[in-house]
Amino acid sequence: MGHAHAKFTVIAAALLALTACGSGGGDSAAPSAPLSPTTTETPATDPAPTQDNGASSAPTSDPTAEGNGTQEPPAIKDGDLPIWTFPANVPGWNLKMFDQNGLNQLSNDAGCLFTSSQNYHPSDTAASDEETSTQLAEQLAAALEAQGTGTSTFGRGTVPTGVPDQGPTEMIQVDTDYSANGKDYRSRVLARTFNARNSWVSLQYACPADAFDEAEFDDLRGRVGLTYVEPSSL
Repeated sequence: MGHAHAKFTVIAAALLALTACGSGGGDSAAPSAPLSPTTTETPATDPAPTQDNGASSAPTSDPTAEGNGTQEPPAIKDGDLPIWTFPANVPGWNLKMFDQNGLNQLSNDAGCLFTSSQNYHPSDTAASDEETSTQLAEQLAAALEAQGTGTSTFGRGTVPTGVPDQGPTEMIQVDTDYSANGKDYRSRVLARTFNARNSWVSLQYACPADAFDEAEFDDLRGRVGLTYVEPSSL
């Protein structure tokens, strides 16, 4: 017997305009930003705070702290939600958003966005994480495609688990090529639900099509980590 299709109603797509970077004034417009996931309603509970992996292993609201050092992975207790460690200081990138309703985001001058999302979601624990993770990825891709014209390709990807890295957590990966406002973009989303923990997480790298860089994506992905979870496959 099949399970009902999960509705991740806190996910939508929004055009997040980039602001001009640097100290120079000038009249040049900031580059158009790709579409990126954001929340549209208040979740049933507050999203868990993000960890800054440039600081300590404890949740923090100071994204400018430095120093990593050797850290032990945090103990996992009942009720803990998976949360991202997210880089505050990346050469060539600007911290655009930190721990705002479960969102963290970097932007660069090429018009790219790197976004992590985490939130509470009441889950159908009878369904597999693979099933609901695929549904989440499908909804994220559909939200992008709905803004213009686009096509998506689904596969698998991984993200590091913990800081320091304890091993990979497998995610559903969806690559979307789409056009909006006369511009071509490429987005890569890694999405995962944790049904037993009533939560979902996602990671997105999105750029103007000619600025999308696999090596840059790999570098950014290596700077994040999921905490309060064990490495796992779907």
